[in-house]
Amino acid sequence: MNTGISEIPLAPMRIILLVNDSFFSYQIARPIIEAHADKIVLAVFSRYTTGSRQRVIRIARTASWRYLIYRTFVQLAPCLRYRASITVRRLVTKYQIPFVESTQINGARAHAEINESRANIAVAINFDQILHKKTLSLLQYGVLNAHASKLPADRGISPALWAFARGDPEVWVSLYKMDSGLDTGPIYEQFPVKVEDRDSAFSLYRKVCLQSGEHMARLLKDVIGCRPFLQANSGKVEKPHSWPDDQFSSLLQRNGRQLMKWRDFATILLN
Repeated sequence: MNTGISEIPLAPMRIILLVNDSFFSYQIARPIIEAHADKIVLAVFSRYTTGSRQRVIRIARTASWRYLIYRTFVQLAPCLRYRASITVRRLVTKYQIPFVESTQINGARAHAEINESRANIAVAINFDQILHKKTLSLLQYGVLNAHASKLPADRGISPALWAFARGDPEVWVSLYKMDSGLDTGPIYEQFPVKVEDRDSAFSLYRKVCLQSGEHMARLLKDVIGCRPFLQANSGKVEKPHSWPDDQFSSLLQRNGRQLMKWRDFATILLN
């Protein structure tokens, strides 16, 4: 891990989880909760709103039909699974971690709950609300996030899917401290995840999430005493990725790669 250890007094860590509960969120959250349940003082779940429905409509207008089918199936996965209790919410309940739902993380009520928890650091897990600067400043040590690319490359939406569609041999993950920009914050760690011949976009992203959770759990053990490094700046600003569209589908087909394979359905339903 590319970090510098500073000689500063370490405050007791009090963690908040900001999470959109989903199949992939569970893969990230599980190792973090299992390793740090005694330090997690609050879980904030993003709640479905009218604005969320409007967001779905915007996605539908942009994304390819293949991606829409894929995303719909993955979103429904927790309801379809044989062991449907395997969700972040059930995991939080198992470890007796207090939790709330929030439709507006930047609102006064959410800020009051964060302040009341006396948390000093947060981890965002596929959280689908934009965090404003004031919200980020509530946590003394900031908000950590995992982005599936080697930042500053591939900022934006679904970077692992775009890398997979391009035919990349590996997908990188960056663990970084969020700021008010789009995936622009300072980085604690970057690591690659190899793309296997048998991988689909689904199985690859599941690996990315599993390894992101494991690395984040390890990072949290000493993150308060670490100093992240600033992202490299080549002078060229790349346009952030948007939702996987028809160009994405063409790239996927050209490189002989698939969004899902039959064994992925068994992974969702039984694993």
